[in-house]
Amino acid sequence: MASASLIYSRANRTAAIVHKLISNTSDIEVKEELKIFSLKLLHRKVQFTACGFFPLDFTLLHSLEVFSLQLLHRKVHFTACGIFPLDFTLLYSIFGAVTTYLVILIQFQLSIEHDNKVSDATGPSLRVSMTPDPI
Repeated sequence: MASASLIYSRANRTAAIVHKLISNTSDIEVKEELKIFSLKLLHRKVQFTACGFFPLDFTLLHSLEVFSLQLLHRKVHFTACGIFPLDFTLLYSIFGAVTTYLVILIQFQLSIEHDNKVSDATGPSLRVSMTPDPI
């Protein structure tokens, strides 16, 4: 921000430099153009903006400092419509639930395979199959 303030102060000195040029120039046309330019500079302050949205000056720097201090002193929480927090506890809960259901499904699959092997060994009986019979 120091370079922007340096540019700002030098741009504001341009009017004084143009006034010196007016007093040292003997050409009348150049003098008139310099006078018009000098009047425009006097009535319009130089202001740097971010694409015309907001000025780039020390108020922006102060606002950014206040915002960063607010972020430091406030804990940010994300929630799903205020029902439950969106953080790592949610991720752990989802991972735990998926793991639990996978273990249950694997146990059912093993149990069905075991029942099929037992029924094959004892003879024809009611078979439970996870795959559909071909038509």
